[in-house]
Amino acid sequence: MEIRRGEGYRTRTSTSYMFSLNPNSYTDAMLLKELRQSVKEYNRNLKENSNPDGTRYFKRVTVKYRDAKVKTGRNAYTYHGDLIGGKENSNRWDIYVQDRRMYDDNYRLIRN
Repeated sequence: MEIRRGEGYRTRTSTSYMFSLNPNSYTDAMLLKELRQSVKEYNRNLKENSNPDGTRYFKRVTVKYRDAKVKTGRNAYTYHGDLIGGKENSNRWDIYVQDRRMYDDNYRLIRN
């Protein structure tokens, strides 16, 4: 399995960026499914066992659709960086694994 990290694309500044996937590839779709399942199991395990300092760092998988097949109007992206037309209009999926929220042992949200 070849992971295409930044091949010919701009330099990434996000630490949450993992890799890019081809939406037409069955193996890439299975990789995304396995990643989502492993993050789900990580969060479930973290719910049962907290860190020594009592905080929990849950994760989430975010898929951003890139490289529009058909550019609609003036821009192909919304203000938040989402592709207009969704996954049907994308040639590439960027996968991010982000920190969701921080909770203490009493499941209260910790604000920085």
